[in-house]
Amino acid sequence: MFDSVNIESVLVSASRHWQNACGAAMTALFWLDIETSELAAHEHRILEVACIITDEDYNEQSRYTQVTDQARAVDFNKVSPLVMEMHRANGLWMESLAKVDSESTLTMVQRHLRTLAEFAAHTHTDFAGKETLSRPTLAGSSVDFDRGFLKIHMPSLESDLHYRIFDVSSLHQFVKRHWPALAAAAPKFRKMHRALADLEDSIALARYYRDALDRRRSRERGTRPDDRRA
Repeated sequence: MFDSVNIESVLVSASRHWQNACGAAMTALFWLDIETSELAAHEHRILEVACIITDEDYNEQSRYTQVTDQARAVDFNKVSPLVMEMHRANGLWMESLAKVDSESTLTMVQRHLRTLAEFAAHTHTDFAGKETLSRPTLAGSSVDFDRGFLKIHMPSLESDLHYRIFDVSSLHQFVKRHWPALAAAAPKFRKMHRALADLEDSIALARYYRDALDRRRSRERGTRPDDRRA
């Protein structure tokens, strides 16, 4: 986890590596998971965020996670017994209630996440020869839910991201219907309902399906899976 002193310097020093690794044609993936006090973004709070930046081949470039101080603003009369028990069991209620430092405010969390989004963005030259900024693509599981909370609680960050999303849970549902044996063997989510663990599970699932497609393509072409990027 980054702190406020070094996050910007870490990302600036890594930017050259990022550009070399991704190249102008690559679009970064901005993997995000948000743990909240309930489902309705207008009424409820963000308790924890996690972000991992990867290239299109799911190679991690940077990560950030933070529990917020927002539990004190929650109307617990509007929290279901299921969510109350879930965040009691995983410790998130107590961690959020104990937060008193500036790093846990939504303002500071959004600042760090926007720094990551800026780091992940890059310029490319379009067909007309004009330089255009490529915004990172929001990725995760059921990530439209997370985007809904961004629109209400972190609108500046939401506007930094591409309008498209990469939803691993939708991919998983598609495979379950059309290739059930492959879906059945997929890595299982740990169901910790903590932002970083859930995000790592999402990326692991994306890598699993990527590797399965690579093996099938390699058999068709008579090449090795590692030759897919050649």
